[in-house]
Amino acid sequence: MITEHVDLRGSVEGRGREILSAGAVDFVVALEREFGATRRSLLQQRTERQARLDGGEKPDFLTATAKVRNDTW
Repeated sequence: MITEHVDLRGSVEGRGREILSAGAVDFVVALEREFGATRRSLLQQRTERQARLDGGEKPDFLTATAKVRNDTW
């Protein structure tokens, strides 16, 4: 079972058991194991970006897209 060594907190009651089935939990666990580190990194980058924006940094276009923006339309 994929949910081995997984600590599920809280209770699932009533019809919630139909949604949070063993298969659904296995799927979420697999996603977290595969992409969790990337998700946490992106959330950290988002927090850092927001702090810079809160500090006055202005949003700008990506330098990688300059050619498209500067091209003849």
